[in-house]
Amino acid sequence: MIPQKGLQARSSTVLSSLLKRMPENLRSSYIKFLPELIAIEVSLEKNHNPPLVDLSLKEILGQIDDSWYIETFSKFSKSDLLFYLSLFPEKKRASLAERFAIQPPFYLFSEKLELYALNLLFGELFPDDPPLPLSYLPDSPLAFLCTASGEKLHKLSFYLGLFDISLELKSVINGSILKHIEKTLFPDEINFCREISEFRHPLSLGQMGLTGWNEDSDLLRKVIFERGLYRLSIALSEASPDLIWYVIHLLNKESTLKLEKLPKTSIDAKAINIVMEQTLFAWKGLCTVLD
Repeated sequence: MIPQKGLQARSSTVLSSLLKRMPENLRSSYIKFLPELIAIEVSLEKNHNPPLVDLSLKEILGQIDDSWYIETFSKFSKSDLLFYLSLFPEKKRASLAERFAIQPPFYLFSEKLELYALNLLFGELFPDDPPLPLSYLPDSPLAFLCTASGEKLHKLSFYLGLFDISLELKSVINGSILKHIEKTLFPDEINFCREISEFRHPLSLGQMGLTGWNEDSDLLRKVIFERGLYRLSIALSEASPDLIWYVIHLLNKESTLKLEKLPKTSIDAKAINIVMEQTLFAWKGLCTVLD
């Protein structure tokens, strides 16, 4: 259940979005009937312009990472799983069917029955209040992340973690460690480190301990990814809860615990803006690799 304060903020966002789709003369007519404080809040609310294209429930379920389904689907019988997996887009259905050893043929539904079953399934999987449709989200430079692939978001998080690596590499003089770091990183990641070597670093997350690193490549990549998730959480710290909902469900469920928690330390707006700049720069860089 959404807290009262959050519900009021959500209502203002929806109302603002609806009003801004009206002609100017009609919009002002409606606003004047609102209580003064709400009218001011609605007038100041910035919705994404142009509005993002809404996704159907089926499309949303299709882009959510498999890990978000495991716990709930593990409780279903084989016959129930066959029924509910029939609702998914083909690619996601195949992935989950293989995980749970479900064999076709799958069911075909009428449009109305499919919509009804999708609503039932969505409520079972995500019992808290569902996110707003994309077209109602407040404006954000990171709104495009809502429809990114999980692969790109994972790569984005890793690229953001490379800002920490790039910063600490300047103090590493051990040639052996430098060589092992190069072996741990992929060529595109090494190139990105070079690109950001002079980038601004407004927030120190503490030393990664490269000088005492035991050359465990898997451990280093895990730490880089977690540092990147923390930076992404900073970039998203002023985003709407609905935007964050879309983003975290594109990533592995376990990984997103860091994104669901805002940074514990107080971070000023200037630092957030620079981390946002880093995020957009990293996104541009990874798109040249993955697109």
